[in-house]
Amino acid sequence: MSMDLYVWKRPMVSEDAAPQLLERFYEEGDTSAFEPSEDVSRFYDELVAMYTDFEGERSDRIIDLSLSWIVPDDILNGIVALAQKHDLVLYDPQGPSFHSPVELLVEPIRRDPAVLRQTLIGLLIGVVLVVGGWFVPLPVLNWIALVIGVLMVAMALYSIVVWLRE
Repeated sequence: MSMDLYVWKRPMVSEDAAPQLLERFYEEGDTSAFEPSEDVSRFYDELVAMYTDFEGERSDRIIDLSLSWIVPDDILNGIVALAQKHDLVLYDPQGPSFHSPVELLVEPIRRDPAVLRQTLIGLLIGVVLVVGGWFVPLPVLNWIALVIGVLMVAMALYSIVVWLRE
């Protein structure tokens, strides 16, 4: 008995979309859904260099790895590490197990109006502290208010810039 692992570069898909993407490849051997990439070829070359008894076809689009079920964990871990090194998608339909490049693992940050509202409140508090610290006649208290206010204004302005760049 053997298990199959599939490795490709693009398109990057989620774990749920991988079976649909592989459907034509399973049925017809059609690799046109996968973009060619030198990373896939390099992955194959490094895999063959690491594990000389590996059998499979070299391709620049998708690699179908047929492995024995009794393959040692260190070899499987090596395959996962090699795929991650080249930012490749690694899919195990038997698991199903899915390893994707870092790009897919990070959730995209969305502009949240609540964050902007909180930042603007912080900016307002910082401005009030700076103005209040400027006019308070107590020497220690005015410096504390000024320092805290300036830091709050600086952090709020930086947060606004970051929020606008998202």
